[in-house]
Amino acid sequence: MKSSKKQLQTRGWLEEDDLIIFKKCSFEMLMVLLDSDQSLERSAAARLIPLTVDSSAKLLEVVSKERKLYCRLEMMRKLETGTVETAKQMLPYLGKIGSNQHQQPLNTPSAKKSFPLPRDLIARSLGNMSPSILPTLFEQLDQLDMPALSELIDAIGLLIFYHPNEASDNYFNKLQTLWEESIYEPLLQWKLVICFSSFPQSEMLLKEIIRTNADLASEAQRSLILRRPM
Repeated sequence: MKSSKKQLQTRGWLEEDDLIIFKKCSFEMLMVLLDSDQSLERSAAARLIPLTVDSSAKLLEVVSKERKLYCRLEMMRKLETGTVETAKQMLPYLGKIGSNQHQQPLNTPSAKKSFPLPRDLIARSLGNMSPSILPTLFEQLDQLDMPALSELIDAIGLLIFYHPNEASDNYFNKLQTLWEESIYEPLLQWKLVICFSSFPQSEMLLKEIIRTNADLASEAQRSLILRRPM
């Protein structure tokens, strides 16, 4: 059954007309409305609030406990418009919001003909940001714990997949080094195989994985087909 407009609004659904009464709100009032009991008000505040260090911190605080779908989407879309500084604020939240993250490799590769959408909310949004954040993301490869690193790989793969000009030898070499150092981390290796679909340089490595690693051969085959040729 199709949801009514009122039902959608209780989940934070927002239409342009709904914004009219909020457009004159001050920055301070919008910050307050991010904590409103009304989901529509939280969505409106997220869409309208200017992105600053303070508002980014507030958005991350409230989205960590947000349960309404459309409120969450508005908050993350706002963060996705941010800068490198915004990305730095988001990084500590990798793997910390929700419980839908992969805990182990999937047995069957995705049937989608594109990069699999990260399950982790922060990884998904980092992957939708400007490629100018990539140096900051790569700086974290040897800084994060394993759960966060697993999600970071998803963010990097998604971002480069849709910005193929960023698939540099330097970035690929960093990921290949991580691959070589993570032979006892099956989840991370699986995520890296998926990430390699964003790099044309990965052809030889993927063919080697197909030949020598039965557990990852199907995923590597998918990445090999998906990757853009050099």
